[in-house]
Amino acid sequence: MKTHQIHITEERIKVLTELIGKEVYILFAPNLSISTEENIMTSSYFNMNFLSRNKLGINTSKVFKFRTKPFEENDIDFYKIEFAIKKEEKQLKDNFDQYVFQNLNSIISFAPSSKIDKIQVLNYKYVFNSENPNFENTEVDYDDGILFFQENGKRFLFSCYHSLTEESEFIRDEKSIKKRIKELKVRKEIKNVG
Repeated sequence: MKTHQIHITEERIKVLTELIGKEVYILFAPNLSISTEENIMTSSYFNMNFLSRNKLGINTSKVFKFRTKPFEENDIDFYKIEFAIKKEEKQLKDNFDQYVFQNLNSIISFAPSSKIDKIQVLNYKYVFNSENPNFENTEVDYDDGILFFQENGKRFLFSCYHSLTEESEFIRDEKSIKKRIKELKVRKEIKNVG
């Protein structure tokens, strides 16, 4: 059996720890498609600003940027999550293709703000059984979403949009999150230990 495995590396997961204990309440996106039926928002990428104390103890603004990239092989789709945290937008350009940087025309507010208490990396596994004798069965195993838990009991999800359009999903609605993560498993969890 052939396997396509795309996991966020341990080194990249450590980057997420910087978000623990940070207050968030607003996202920016260059464009936005909204499914009112499913309460899902999609965009080519999302920016989430937050405040972080520097070495001098002064709050400075930082940006968490999230996007996904689709892949296709033998009519099987799978996805890769990409994210970065930087102090300024221009520093993010080192981690992302230049063309993704567009004006941030859309704002998503989910006030009141609340600190991030826990983060889960959610994994998707599936075996495609080939009916064609010229192709072997293929397992896809990739990280499909990052679920954020806030101290106020709310959750939000950044995830792969299952389409070859290079879009990413943002979901804040609890019922929509439950439906979206039903087939996903927690692969990694980061908690506030302080």
